[in-house]
Amino acid sequence: MIELLLNPLFKMLGFDYKNKRVKDRVLLEEFLLIVPSDSASIMLLKNRDIAVPIYHQVFTPLDNIADLWDAPDKKFQVRVLEKLKNEFVASLDIFLNEYAKNSSASTPGMLSIDFQDFETPRKFKAHERLNNMARDAYYKYSAFVETARSEI
Repeated sequence: MIELLLNPLFKMLGFDYKNKRVKDRVLLEEFLLIVPSDSASIMLLKNRDIAVPIYHQVFTPLDNIADLWDAPDKKFQVRVLEKLKNEFVASLDIFLNEYAKNSSASTPGMLSIDFQDFETPRKFKAHERLNNMARDAYYKYSAFVETARSEI
C-alpha cells in the first residue's frame, strides 16, 4: 500500500530505480550478445598471447563495443555501471589503437605483430605492453559484468 503512494513521488523526484534496473538489464543483455564472456574476443583479452597471429574477425565485436558503446542510447542509468562500462570501453579503445599501430596482415584473414623470439628490445616492450593492455581491458570487462549482474 505504501509503495503505491510513494512510487509516484519517487518517480517525480527521479528515484525510479526499479525502471532503471529493467532498462539496464536489457542493455546488459544487448552488450553480452556482442561480447559474451566465453567469446573468442574476450578470451583474446583474457589469456591469449598477442604475439601469435589472430583472426581478424575476433576483433570485430571489440571494435563494435569501442566504436558504438559511447553513445547516448548505450548509457546505463545506474551510475556505477555506466562508470565501469566507460572504463572498459576506454581501455579497450587504447588496446585496439595500440594493436593497430603494431600489427599488419600476416596471412589472409589474420593480423599479427610479427613477433619473433629474436626481436629487438623495442619489439619486446611493445609485445609486453599489448599483453598488459589486453589483460587490463579484460579485468575492466569482468568488473563491469560482475557488478552489473549483482546490481541489476
